[in-house]
Amino acid sequence: MMKENVHYENFSILYKIALASTYYFGRLFTRRFKLRLYDLISQIGNKKETKYVTAYNDLFKLLSVKYDADTMDCLVEHPFEDTVFYVPSKYDDYLTAQYGDYMTPPKESERKPGHI
Repeated sequence: MMKENVHYENFSILYKIALASTYYFGRLFTRRFKLRLYDLISQIGNKKETKYVTAYNDLFKLLSVKYDADTMDCLVEHPFEDTVFYVPSKYDDYLTAQYGDYMTPPKESERKPGHI
């Protein structure tokens, strides 16, 4: 419901219908309301001890990616260009679960954006 400027030509007819439906349904609500709702939904079950966690505030295609529960337990500072960011101390586990071999970029002819 949060998407804007979707290029529908890249999708099957069923996916186009789903995208258009959620887009128009989402227009009934303010962006602030949708963000609050997504935040509340993402916290469901946060008080339970589990072996795995996932990121429901991430890309739709990554909703099924599971991480060991302790992956996000500890954050460390990590430099990137001229800024320092907090990242999970197990960032290698996180990036590997998300992207596979993230240290080896695909051939330029095989590169595709991972977002809509």
